[in-house]
Amino acid sequence: MTRFVALLRGINVGGHRPLEMGALRDLIGGLGHTRVGSHLQTGNIAFSSDLTDTAAMAARIQAAVQTELSVDAKVLVMSRDDLVTIIESNPLPDAVEMPSRLHVAFLWAQPSVEQVTALNPAMYMPDQLRMGRGAAYVFYPNGAAKSRLTNDALERKLGVTSTMRNWNTVNALADLARDF
Repeated sequence: MTRFVALLRGINVGGHRPLEMGALRDLIGGLGHTRVGSHLQTGNIAFSSDLTDTAAMAARIQAAVQTELSVDAKVLVMSRDDLVTIIESNPLPDAVEMPSRLHVAFLWAQPSVEQVTALNPAMYMPDQLRMGRGAAYVFYPNGAAKSRLTNDALERKLGVTSTMRNWNTVNALADLARDF
């Protein structure tokens, strides 16, 4: 069995799209996955599965969340190994000293070279943006609250769906998904 994480976009953020994590854990367990756990109240789930097709798992979870829980949320599934690779590939290593200000935007698809080139990080200074495989890394030295470099801005510029988690949450998810 392989350990996976599922990230649901926009769940329980500012009171929008409320979803009880116990119901979500039960739903994912009901889909045949095991050792299901959640972190925080924002759609962060870890589970084990014999399946390997992450896109198919994501589509099935997304459909079940819509049908059974009446919540329309996009779902991204990745293996724990892929999550660890994203952590280890962090191009902003000094930013880990302020983990609540370092965020990872997990990307549903890799943007084109043209889209990445058109995204001008200098427009968002003092915030820092670095692209990686399957993720964009954003450091908000003054905090994310007033930044123009939001998840929505990244989606518009890159033309792909994304969901952000801060560095603390990213590492907590890797721990939750650890084989034990």
